[in-house]
Amino acid sequence: MAARIILGVLALLFLSRIVMSQNSSPSNTASQESAPGLVKQALADHRAGQFDAAIEKYQNAIKRDPRSGDAYAGLTRTYLEQEKVQLAFETASKGLAEVPGTLPIRVALGEVYFRQGKMTDSEKEFLAAINSPHPDARAYP
Repeated sequence: MAARIILGVLALLFLSRIVMSQNSSPSNTASQESAPGLVKQALADHRAGQFDAAIEKYQNAIKRDPRSGDAYAGLTRTYLEQEKVQLAFETASKGLAEVPGTLPIRVALGEVYFRQGKMTDSEKEFLAAINSPHPDARAYP
């Protein structure tokens, strides 16, 4: 069972990289100031290793749209990239409180639990995303 879960997590992470590469071409349009536009810019910053800039854009996206699951998930992952596990946990928890059941946030929370060594909690979040009746490719960025 544990090997199956680990393989599932690795597959999700692999798929997330593919989805991220397909959805990361930022444009310079006026819509970039919208929450989705800011999330795209933040993702590009994250990929470029400009984590502070990404954090600022994700936070601004959340201010513009407090129900942006993609912004919460991206911010969580950026905090994890900086080894700020507690901030990542707080962000994912707040995101789930704001937008319950959002798959990208659940997967990000699973990553937080995994980083904390809480395998049972991590497994629960990953399985909830995998078994969701409404699959969402954005869950795996």
